Amino acid sequence: MLILTRFLYNYDEVKINLLLSLLTKKEFREVIFWSSEIYCSGFEIWEYIWKIYYDFYALLLPSKQIKKNYEKFLKKADFQYILKTLFMLFHSKVSFDVFIVNNFYKVRKVSKNSMGMKISNMKKKMKFFIKNKLIKKFVINLKQSLQINKEETIKFIMEEFDNHNIDNHDIDNHDICLFQKLFIISQQKAPETAPETAPETAPETAKPKIKLSKFQKMYALKLVMFSFEKQKLKYKILKKMRHFSISEYTNCFKLEREKLDIKTIFRQNWEYHANFSPSWNKKIKLYNGKIKNKKIIFKEEYEAFYENYNLEPDEQDLITQEKSTKNLKKYDTIELLTNLFGNTPILLEIDNKIDFQKVKY
Repeated sequence: MLILTRFLYNYDEVKINLLLSLLTKKEFREVIFWSSEIYCSGFEIWEYIWKIYYDFYALLLPSKQIKKNYEKFLKKADFQYILKTLFMLFHSKVSFDVFIVNNFYKVRKVSKNSMGMKISNMKKKMKFFIKNKLIKKFVINLKQSLQINKEETIKFIMEEFDNHNIDNHDIDNHDICLFQKLFIISQQKAPETAPETAPETAPETAKPKIKLSKFQKMYALKLVMFSFEKQKLKYKILKKMRHFSISEYTNCFKLEREKLDIKTIFRQNWEYHANFSPSWNKKIKLYNGKIKNKKIIFKEEYEAFYENYNLEPDEQDLITQEKSTKNLKKYDTIELLTNLFGNTPILLEIDNKIDFQKVKY
């Protein structure tokens, strides 16, 4: 399902561009824009932030401050806590190891009867898997164990590595990151031959504090406080508020656009696809809009709805339209790492049991 966000970007592509803007570290304003597009469209954003953290940052960055921001957000849903967390990630070092292991190592099917043997094998491999060809066997055992007996596998990992900083309650809260967390725990407690990591218990070295500027805070506030209803010229909203175009590397991942005509959707049927975004769904329901034949139909409230929300995407200049609808070059996900960051991660060099395919993110 292709879903359009507040300013009619494709939702899955907004998420990918938030990830790309964090990893490339070119301009934090771009991070603010993509994250506010998710948040102000009414989507849950913290689950995605945790996913990014555990895939790209957790080996090198303790999660203590992120957890503090998350807990504050739960008490008071304020975008500033999201902003602070993303600012921290933007200025932190990145590791691709967990992302590669989680997405590209091939996994064979295994029967439930072999569960005990798999955990036993996993225990034997624990001591040797770091940056070694045996990493493949460890990863396969771990993934298979999680598929068949989640509780037993978690218990084994926790007891084997005696990690008290990531408990079962924490794992259950962010189940989407379960594999990443268990893999990171084993990395943190690996033998001396393992690469240097920064476990939760490691003291942080003193660094000069980098703070959000007033300009960045004001930019975020402007995006979060934006109101369609207060704008006089509705048809100018997209030109005014679409500040960034999606990256050409967006196509490194599987996209909803692959089997759709996104230009026609954007120009002629945006209301139907925007309806699956929580913020637009509320607006459409307020004016009694109904789905019929994959279109939104208004009755008495037709004029009232468009008086406030007639964005006229089909009348926008080509530059404004193509900020979300432009044609993208074809890449594999692995090419994101080699082309965009200019090096080949060591895990891609040590083993040929890698699936070079696009992944959904």
